Amino acid sequence: MNMTPNFNVSFERLNPEQREAVECLDGPLLVIAGPGTGKTQLLSLRAANILAKRDAAPSNILCLTYTEAGAEAMRKRLIELIGRDAYGIEVSTFHGFASSIRSRYPEYFMRPSTDTLVTSLHQQEIFDRLLKSLPFGSPLGGGSPDMPAQNIGKMIGFVSKIKRSGLDYDTLSAIAQQNIDAAAWLTEYSELLTLVCGRASAVLAERFEEEVERACGMAPTSLTRPIGCPAGTYVPYILELRDTVRRAELIDEKGKSSGYTKVRDAFFGGSNSQGRTFKIAEQSERLKTACDVARRYQSEIDQHHLYDYDDMIGDFVNAVEHNDALRQVLQDTYTYIQVDEFQDTNGAQMRIIELLCDGVDTPNIMAVGDDDQAIMRFQGATIECANQFAAEFSPRSIVLKTNYRSTPAIVELGQAIARQIEYRLDASSNKSIVAFRPQGDQVGFSENVYTGKAEEYAAVAASIKQRLEAGYLNDCEDPNEGIAVISAKHAALRSLIPFLVKENVPFSYRERQNLFASERMQTTLALLRCVAALTRGKKELASSYLPQIICATELGGDHPSSVTFALSAKRDQHGDWMAAMRESNIARVKELHDDLMQWAAEAGASPVRALLFKIVERSLGYYQDHKKQDPLGAAEFNAGIRALLTFAEGEMGDARRMGRALRLPDIVDKLDAAQKFGVSIDASIDLGTPGAVRLTSAHSSKGLEFDCVYLLDADDSTWHKGAGGMSLYPSNLLIRDEKDDDDARRLLFVAITRAKRHLELCRAGGSALQELTGLIDSCEVSAEANQLSVAIETEWRDNYVLDTPELRALLEPHTDVKFLSATALNNFVTYEPGCANSLHFPEKQIVRLPTAPTIQTEFGTIVHAMFEEIVNRMAADGEAAIETIEAEYRQQISWLDFAPEDVHRYSERFERICRAFVPWLVEHVHGYRCVTEANMQCLTTEGTPLFGFLDLLLVDDAVKTVQIVDYKTGFGKEVPAGYQRQLKFYKLLVEASPEFYGYTVTSMGDYYVEPDKTTGELRPPFATTANADDIAELEQLIDAVWSRIEHGAWDTSAFEQSGAYGLAVEEQKGCRKKADKTEVMQRAYEHWLVENPGM
Repeated sequence: MNMTPNFNVSFERLNPEQREAVECLDGPLLVIAGPGTGKTQLLSLRAANILAKRDAAPSNILCLTYTEAGAEAMRKRLIELIGRDAYGIEVSTFHGFASSIRSRYPEYFMRPSTDTLVTSLHQQEIFDRLLKSLPFGSPLGGGSPDMPAQNIGKMIGFVSKIKRSGLDYDTLSAIAQQNIDAAAWLTEYSELLTLVCGRASAVLAERFEEEVERACGMAPTSLTRPIGCPAGTYVPYILELRDTVRRAELIDEKGKSSGYTKVRDAFFGGSNSQGRTFKIAEQSERLKTACDVARRYQSEIDQHHLYDYDDMIGDFVNAVEHNDALRQVLQDTYTYIQVDEFQDTNGAQMRIIELLCDGVDTPNIMAVGDDDQAIMRFQGATIECANQFAAEFSPRSIVLKTNYRSTPAIVELGQAIARQIEYRLDASSNKSIVAFRPQGDQVGFSENVYTGKAEEYAAVAASIKQRLEAGYLNDCEDPNEGIAVISAKHAALRSLIPFLVKENVPFSYRERQNLFASERMQTTLALLRCVAALTRGKKELASSYLPQIICATELGGDHPSSVTFALSAKRDQHGDWMAAMRESNIARVKELHDDLMQWAAEAGASPVRALLFKIVERSLGYYQDHKKQDPLGAAEFNAGIRALLTFAEGEMGDARRMGRALRLPDIVDKLDAAQKFGVSIDASIDLGTPGAVRLTSAHSSKGLEFDCVYLLDADDSTWHKGAGGMSLYPSNLLIRDEKDDDDARRLLFVAITRAKRHLELCRAGGSALQELTGLIDSCEVSAEANQLSVAIETEWRDNYVLDTPELRALLEPHTDVKFLSATALNNFVTYEPGCANSLHFPEKQIVRLPTAPTIQTEFGTIVHAMFEEIVNRMAADGEAAIETIEAEYRQQISWLDFAPEDVHRYSERFERICRAFVPWLVEHVHGYRCVTEANMQCLTTEGTPLFGFLDLLLVDDAVKTVQIVDYKTGFGKEVPAGYQRQLKFYKLLVEASPEFYGYTVTSMGDYYVEPDKTTGELRPPFATTANADDIAELEQLIDAVWSRIEHGAWDTSAFEQSGAYGLAVEEQKGCRKKADKTEVMQRAYEHWLVENPGM
């Protein structure tokens, strides 16, 4: 075959190791290729060399890569080397290859080609149902009935990881049972549980080590023999315990037993005083339950002719394993196989390679990778596949040692990090990368440490601007690969963008952002939900979206007109925002009303996409007009609309099940369900210009290179932060989720080795990266006055903040605020950082923006009404037909206008209340004059008007005493701090009221009407007491708050600059519990409010 001139030129430039790999055409080959060692060039040249020197057609070569970007880069290079024949070489990802074979040989695949890909939302709904069907006490059960099941995300990740690992649920269940049996055997035949209950000491550590050796040595082979599964999957628990103890330094050189303590805590749960357990038993029970749920999930999607993304490879493996004819066809076709980025291969992909080589004496297969760059473990990848490759194929190994990308200083820094990676392949043991390039002008490295992130980002933006103005890109081989900013997290890159815009620095940025988290899509989502609610006649729900719509900048909204309209709606239309819009003299508001009504009229019949474009037309125009000033905003909005359309189109497949075309309200239902279940509707944001600064995450930077790299937020906690929470994998299963230090080191290694000539590191406070200790200098940078944070647009609610004298003047104190309630008092005085509660008091308590109806609120209203009727009937007749009353309110619960599954759950809660609390109520109201839903008003000594509704008063007129009963329909584990203040407020209200002049409140409590889910018993009420001094102190606080309300003094942020705040911060340092710290600051805040009434 004829080669292009590029082939000969490139071949002559190969170094000895590269040439050896390119000329090794037959048999298995493993190439360890570090960063910048010419991996893509090698793969392409070797494929060309096969065509030149072997009797092979282009179609006989299969090149498998990890990403589409990698496949595209290889195709491009092959075209340069061999011309048009390159199109005959199959260059594909593993998924692409599996899909291609399915389309060519459908007769070998069991799954019908008409099956459809399950949507993320449908997947979430299936797991929600399966998890909620688990019996009480299940390891994966629990959670609130009103919320999605707790472990949906973990189960989706579990199923995906298991399919990618090449394991099956029966094997995993067998591993779990072996673990459980091992824990039971050790409990019966060893003294380990008794030993680990003792106080840690060197003597105990030695006894523990001896007992581990003794017990593990005599364990039956059924507990030590690995269960058949892919290599590197797990270690039998008995051997894991033994080997961990052997490797650990239980006692250090000073005689301390910290090593023993670490091992003990890793393997044993419980405590010394209450007894210890083997953690593996509980972990393995979770794994068995997860396998059971996963089997039921797979059965359900198969039954409904659905499949998920990971089934594509599983179907391929199944087809080849069960059809010798297909395997032979593939082996005859692909006589030469090359696999790129082998360190990112998972077990299922490794199985593809095994099947393509099965039965071939010396398969012509080459794997190229670098274990130091194995950064995809969170997606199921494992470098154990490389060890498995070496064990199965006994390949020739070649290590590429010359880095052509970076200067010697950068290469050596990267090597210093790589040497800290604890788990490396045997083939990498002699890997020592050297630089080909000469030394550059940066021979040492230093991190800049700033006082805050705003200062850090401003300095980075200014530094980049300085480089650009000095002509830095002129010295770059490719200006598009000139400068990059790399961060461990996308959030940091997004935060940097406003600073780059301020400095007029062009940037290129690509991100997949969740539609629901997109700031620019919130108005569109509110419009869609409002229109859907209007279409269904749900006026109250529709009104809850109006505040966000009316103040939206893209719809012409602004702060003053939004506040003016909100106040007029409250005064003139009694809070009816829809009526106020219809009658408004603000042209844009009335026009919005007419548009909403028109869209609602069309929504039941119009095609979804056509109506969607009508609704977003005004916003599209706004972002187009502001594209220059806010490029990220325009890109984010456009990407959001594309994602919204893609989501709608994907869900329209549900029309077959519904028996009709989907309309806008149906799509809104799907959106609401997606948000409820946490389904990410990804919007791909991609913006930039030629020569722009590239912003990229460390994971996405793999395979890229830049002359200058800025490493953003290079602090230890950012890079070493791992996943928390419960794991579905036992400790001896090597595919578990936990991120370890090696993962962080590999990711840091990848990020740093993207740099060719210059590397800048910066962080805002925190600790230096542990891997860089002793390798770089550190420079503290003082904040400068001009390094101010760029103002980021606040959430839409801030458009209703009365934050200027002109807006505060719109309030009429005696008209808009007539009384102070316990709820209003709590909302004002509860401390939050920034004193946000008082600042937002006007829009929450005075302007009172419409809110969406919730099933919790309406359920609580019905339950309270039932209690009131029961008590009143008993007061009137001495008895009550309880069953008749319950039946009436049971019917009201069934009529609630919410999702059927939610109504069902609340019906169950209602039944629990009837069984547990109603009998208690009937018993305890006897002998008292009962006042239900008491409407109380009074004045404090200083004249502050108070108001409140009290659920139940138990009055003894003979001794002039009152007991306050406040119903609580929630069942939270912790009592909110405001409850105590609320009960004291009620005591003040009752004793100061004309109705109960001379009476004394003897008890007051919050009574939880739902029984505990575990015991079935009612929880004890939260009760409190208050003496005369307590009430006098409360009155002072009430008067201070009322003074601030009357004078519009909402801003209490001066507290955080006061001496009282400083003293509270110091006192908090002596508190161990978070609740105690909160109480200290709350007490200081209240005292400060009393001393500073805002007059």
